[in-house]
Amino acid sequence: MRKLLTVAAAAFGLLVLGGLGFVLWFDSAYEPNRVVEYARVGDTALVLHIFTPAAETDGLRPAALLFHGGGWRSGLPQQSFHTAKLLAQHGYVAASASYRLKYSDGATPFDCVDDAKAAYRWLWEHAGELGIEPTRIVVGGSSAGGHLAAAVALIEGPGDPPEPPAAMLLFNAALDTSFEAPTAARIQYIAEEFGERGRDISPNHHIRPGAPPAIVFHGAKDGMVPIEHARAFCERMQEAGNDCELVTYPDASHGFYNLGLPLVDDVNTKLLAFLDRHQVTASAVAR
Repeated sequence: MRKLLTVAAAAFGLLVLGGLGFVLWFDSAYEPNRVVEYARVGDTALVLHIFTPAAETDGLRPAALLFHGGGWRSGLPQQSFHTAKLLAQHGYVAASASYRLKYSDGATPFDCVDDAKAAYRWLWEHAGELGIEPTRIVVGGSSAGGHLAAAVALIEGPGDPPEPPAAMLLFNAALDTSFEAPTAARIQYIAEEFGERGRDISPNHHIRPGAPPAIVFHGAKDGMVPIEHARAFCERMQEAGNDCELVTYPDASHGFYNLGLPLVDDVNTKLLAFLDRHQVTASAVAR
């Protein structure tokens, strides 16, 4: 028994050190220009890791607000740093948000949505300070983070800024939290955290005419979030008269957009082209 406990303790220590190493590497390789607190819940400070373009400009810039994945339970803002850095290099003020999580804060998915909305509201209210055009803030995220981005864009609530985000960038996003459509058995346990209120924060059930355009990247072999959910989302968006571009990868599984994986460059090329088509770019703001 003592030997088993020793092995378990060593494994846990390696996990902690591995996580710490991940954070330290990302903070050094993709160092944000600023870290600001956008909200505080009890003793928990919620922050934005902000990346700013190196080039000077006289005009206002577009912005991007990004949310990491992790099943509303875990994850780190550093997971979105590579996307934030990419967008900063193309003239955006990009922010990767922390938000409350189940494992660290006892948070529910509804708390996560509240935090995501607070982050968007903070960016809108501090647009002048950051030199951004508030009507050109795009939102994006992977997995549960994609759900939060879509929820910010589609689910209206009291205290929301005057306008929704300008566009959605969604990577293997959880777009249907009603748990009414077929869902992978391995994540059915999450359904209980939504209870009977899953539709309340389900992007697929809040699509309306005039919604922001979206680009949805999804792997056909995703074992966590069925690709059918992404197809249904884009179909409903288009039926409502909205622009929704679905980019599928036949052999990709969940998390294909994580840094270092082979599809990252292709995804980045397509998302930049999408933003250019919808004129949510630095040059468009300057005009």
